[in-house]
Order: sequence, then C-alpha cells, then structure tokens
Amino acid sequence: MSFDRAQATRHALAGNDAYAAGDWGGAISAYEAALQAGADSADLWFNLGNACYRAGQTGRAALAFEKALRRDPGDEQALRNLELVRSQVTRGVVGAQRPPFLDRVGARVDLEVASASLLATWILAFCVLALRLRLRGAALRAVAAGMAAVLLAGSAVAGAATWAATRVRAAGWAVVLTPGEVREAPQPDARVAFPIEATVAVRLTATVGRYVRVELPGGLSGWIEAAAVAPIDP
Repeated sequence: MSFDRAQATRHALAGNDAYAAGDWGGAISAYEAALQAGADSADLWFNLGNACYRAGQTGRAALAFEKALRRDPGDEQALRNLELVRSQVTRGVVGAQRPPFLDRVGARVDLEVASASLLATWILAFCVLALRLRLRGAALRAVAAGMAAVLLAGSAVAGAATWAATRVRAAGWAVVLTPGEVREAPQPDARVAFPIEATVAVRLTATVGRYVRVELPGGLSGWIEAAAVAPIDP
C-alpha cells in the first residue's frame, strides 16, 4: 500500500474535527480513509478505537486498541481503554479469559526494538571479548569480561523479548467483532458449542469455507463465521 501523507493527514484531521463535534460515524469514516491512504500509526488506531467505542462498536474498538498497542506497546492509555471496553462487554461471558501470560508479554513488546537490541548487544559483547584478548593486565581483562557478561545477559533478555513478540504475532490472534455463536463444525446447521461476545480475543487456527476455527484462552474451541472476527496482525 502506498502512503499518501498529505491525503492521510487531511483525513486524520477531518476525523479529529468530526470526533470533537460528536459525529462518531464521520470520525470513523475519516480515520479509516486515513488508514486507506497508507497511515498506520498508533495514534490513528487509538483515535479510531475511541470513535468506535463512542459509536457503540465495541468489537471494532477493541481491535483498534489492540492494533495501537502492536504499534506502540508502551501506550498505557490504549491499554486502559482496551481493558475498559472488554470489562464492559465480557464480564462473566464464556471465553472472556485473558490470553496466556507469554502472549500478553509478547503483544506489549516492540518487535523492531527487541530484535535491534538483540543484534546490538551480541555484536558489542563479542567486540568486547575480542578486545579483552588484546588487553594487558588482569584488571583490564576482568573489567572487559564483566562488560561482556552484562552485554550477553542483555542479549539474552532481548532474545527472549524478540521470541515472545514473534510468537504472539505468528499465533494468529484475532478479535471478535460481533456477538454470535461458536459451532462444533464449520456448518450453519451444526450444533452451537457456546455463545461469544464481541471484543473477546481468540486464536484463528483453521479455515473451511466461510468459517474459521477459533481457540479461546480458556481452552474452548469451535467454528465461527470469518466475517465475525478480524486478525490483530496482518
């Protein structure tokens, strides 16, 4: 997708004006037009989430906040808004459990920063170790060894963060956009396994026709129409 910065900016500003005027539908349309123009910032997804929430589109709001957090894992306001919209919809609902701990951690890690940190700490650690071989004096070599150990420890942390972020993005997490029924088979007349509400986080594991198989954090699984869910990551 090409990025038309001027057009995206115009649409985003129009969305802000519509939101300030209480025109939630107009704000949603403008923010989506900015996305279509190639914009993909955390702020834009956050604003879209707020507009969807105000318009009563809780599923789309949760999806937008999730996307904002993928782009800026440190956005505490987006996290609070996501937790708020889910708490208002899914309290006591089957399948409303939180994703596993590692997936929650991975979703809050900036993959580019983590992978860059991993590479940088590895390179620096081996540079320090190479330098240590050329140093004279036990004290200097001990200092270099200590620096290398710290860098390698940092590399291990960055590696774990990179693994967690990659894992959650490859896991196929999605958000339920509209309430519906999860069925035991990918057929419209199959027996209903359980109802599901909008905003619930699910994993997409298979596709058959117009149905996708979803797995919930609590272990439940079944089939739902693909149009009822949207992946968080492309």
